[in-house]
Amino acid sequence: MNFLIGAMRSMAWAARESEKEEPMIESMSSTLDDGQVVIEPRATDRNAEETLLEREDSQARLKALEGLFHDDEDAQLVLMGDLEDMNAGEIRALGDWDEATFATIRRRMRRRINVAFPKGWVQ
Repeated sequence: MNFLIGAMRSMAWAARESEKEEPMIESMSSTLDDGQVVIEPRATDRNAEETLLEREDSQARLKALEGLFHDDEDAQLVLMGDLEDMNAGEIRALGDWDEATFATIRRRMRRRINVAFPKGWVQ
């Protein structure tokens, strides 16, 4: 799951980064008098609203992926392994797959995701 969410998150992050400029906010109180203008850089930390939106987005992604693989038990097992932060070897052992079979399952998952979300994750 981390593999899938990470790929989708990476695409969204790259899109945001390409549009991002470092905005500077000028203090309104400093312009009322003839004093020196104070420039305050924008805070880059996430606030509570952004954290809540990120959590909702993560839950929506998980529901979408679970719905996408509702009929594929192997893909569901890989998805559960990813959610539990298992590495590829542990997931293969869980499903009793060799490397080729595991790669086939991953490829099938990636193709299904690409068909369902051709432009990446967009709400």
